[in-house]
Amino acid sequence: MLGATTEWRKMEGITHNPETSTLYVAMSEVAQGMEDFMRSGSPNDVFSVIEHAYHGIFLSDIDGTILLANSALAQLLQQGALQGITLEELTHPEDRTLLRRALAQLLQNAEEAPSHDARTQLTFRFAPIHSAIWVKLSLTCTIDTHHQTKFLVGHIEDLRELREAQE
Repeated sequence: MLGATTEWRKMEGITHNPETSTLYVAMSEVAQGMEDFMRSGSPNDVFSVIEHAYHGIFLSDIDGTILLANSALAQLLQQGALQGITLEELTHPEDRTLLRRALAQLLQNAEEAPSHDARTQLTFRFAPIHSAIWVKLSLTCTIDTHHQTKFLVGHIEDLRELREAQE
């Protein structure tokens, strides 16, 4: 059993074995531990943890096609559903080369050292429907059991207020 927040309820009994210095506890219900969460295995279940994050968070395939995105990202980009849209489509035309280079370097780093945490950060403009938005994008790779890059996890921070304060 894993998890600092595992709920132990309905303790039925307790005993001690003095010969082995072992304490035994009988419980009729143990729930909501990390193992329970990990067993679900669904990206949608995992993603529910970050749905209410303040910043935009998404999961994409390695080509940058968004598979899941939280509501903060949709609100920032003034978009409805983001699933199926690529990062390149959302990027300002003048910054697309920067994004492509960053993605290529990230995937190359992940391929060369799959046991290491491959990540990158860049500041650029997203170009949603109305106007360009300066953002900081942090990307990290997730790998499968064969050390192959499976997904990209992205964190997007709105930099408009920071940039306005600097100008």
